[in-house]
Amino acid sequence: LVSGGAGINPKVIEDFEAMGLPMLQGYGMTENAPIIAANRDCYSKAASVGQPLPGTEVKISNPDETGIGEIICKGPSVMQGYYKNQEETDKVLIDGWLYTGDYGYLDKEGYLYITGRKKNVLIAKNGKNIFPEELESYLAETGYIMESMVHEEASEKDDDVVIKAQIYPDFEKIQADKGQLDEAQLREFIGSLVDQVNEKLPLYKRIKRFAIRQEEFEKTTTRKIKRHSASNYAQQ
Repeated sequence: LVSGGAGINPKVIEDFEAMGLPMLQGYGMTENAPIIAANRDCYSKAASVGQPLPGTEVKISNPDETGIGEIICKGPSVMQGYYKNQEETDKVLIDGWLYTGDYGYLDKEGYLYITGRKKNVLIAKNGKNIFPEELESYLAETGYIMESMVHEEASEKDDDVVIKAQIYPDFEKIQADKGQLDEAQLREFIGSLVDQVNEKLPLYKRIKRFAIRQEEFEKTTTRKIKRHSASNYAQQ
């Protein structure tokens, strides 16, 4: 089995492999025609997207103290540029390196890990990066949240980032396991799930506010949440 297109919970890979079904995760983009890295059938890491393909170089640009920075790649599969759009080409192709817009890091064995999109990253007052995708994966692991979208809100007290989560619960599972909950009970239950997630996080990453949605998020044709769509903020 091969997973691509979006991040996958490593536990899903581990569970399939425990049943004797190998699952390999890869990473790429159209601009690199299209694979940058992939796990091998002989050796793979569930949390990683694997090692760069032969002929492809991968580096981390401007890494922080944890080694996380923008993923850039170079090789014969990198595009020549965007058709009749030199301005956009110059933004992502610099000295032959393709700047992917994704953040991540490499481990000591050269395996690549994706932490989030550059355009989605939130920056705390202490200068540290907060990746919404990380918090959303923790929320999904609770088992009672179908979808979520983490973003920032302005603080009334200071200029620090306030982390908020838009949450679309798994209403059917909640009803099956917890019974019919009224609005207040549902909010209390979801709040307890958020608290569970926050216990795993340092203070600057913790979710301070949340809103419960009654409908799914608006998505792209590939089923990715449209983070910058006004309709996805409407049900607050």
